[in-house]
Amino acid sequence: MKGQGRTVLIAFSATALLFALIFLLLGQVLIPQDEPPVSVSDIIRLLLENDTSAPLLPEEDTLSPDADDTVTLLLTGLDYRPEDFDDYRADAPDAVGALGAYARTVEADFIAVLCVNTTAKEISVVSLPESMELTLSGASVLLKEVYGEYGDAYFRRLIASLVGFDIDYSLAVNICDIGQIVELAGNAVVSVPCNMYLENDRYTASPKTDSATLLLAAGNQYITKNNVVWLLSFNDYPNGGSRAETVISFANTLTSRLTTLENLLRIDELYTAVARAVNTDVTLADVQKHISILLSYASYTVKTQTYPGTYSSDREAFYPDTEGAIAAFAPYR
Repeated sequence: MKGQGRTVLIAFSATALLFALIFLLLGQVLIPQDEPPVSVSDIIRLLLENDTSAPLLPEEDTLSPDADDTVTLLLTGLDYRPEDFDDYRADAPDAVGALGAYARTVEADFIAVLCVNTTAKEISVVSLPESMELTLSGASVLLKEVYGEYGDAYFRRLIASLVGFDIDYSLAVNICDIGQIVELAGNAVVSVPCNMYLENDRYTASPKTDSATLLLAAGNQYITKNNVVWLLSFNDYPNGGSRAETVISFANTLTSRLTTLENLLRIDELYTAVARAVNTDVTLADVQKHISILLSYASYTVKTQTYPGTYSSDREAFYPDTEGAIAAFAPYR
């Protein structure tokens, strides 16, 4: 968004922030105790209806920042696809012995921490390679395996130790459920970095036979609930591309869709629907607490941070430089 449209949005965001704070701080005084609490959607509607206070709006750079101006969110994408694979293991890790049949486990194939600076209006995305090799309890394990083996709470604590700062919220979503969220937000246009083919049950950017099926062509494409799994599962990029970059681009586009005025006006409904499709500790009260971020999201800049370390020659394993990472990410503590 550029020019006048961007200026209007920033002005509206500042107005929204000002009145959201008033509602949040004085809500118990303004709302009779026997009435239900005002919802996030109601607050936004009131802001849109009440434009008489516009002349009292301070300049954007004079708005006082929050006491805690950084919010962190762990975003985890899980590869659970029961419609495509029916051999997932539901038992504990030690339930399958030496004679047991192979059983698939749920793995985290996208891991990132979003650091939202509300003062600088900047979102830094710290991407952690899912093939990061770690030693836990004396055994070598890849980071992508930890979520399924040890659970959400342990995974969150581990990620916090790897980046060196606390994580305020976490959100994990199965790739099979992403389509529901895309449908809720409305189909989004995403820049597909290369042709994405399917050949012999494998994704490939350069098909070797005529039997390859083109899933998505390079360029700007509509991403719907029917093709989003292809986009997010693809992992055979030519030089200069990666799944992490594509996922981050998609997540940014999806969030932009979810934070349009049309969708913000039904944020309570959207929250309820999205909460059914994800595993998260973000409550509706948290959404209301951070309403200023949602209202001004379009004015934020997004930058990516790669985790320090090196890949093995076959890129099957990533060896992290944890000390370097903790030093690099010190500003987020």
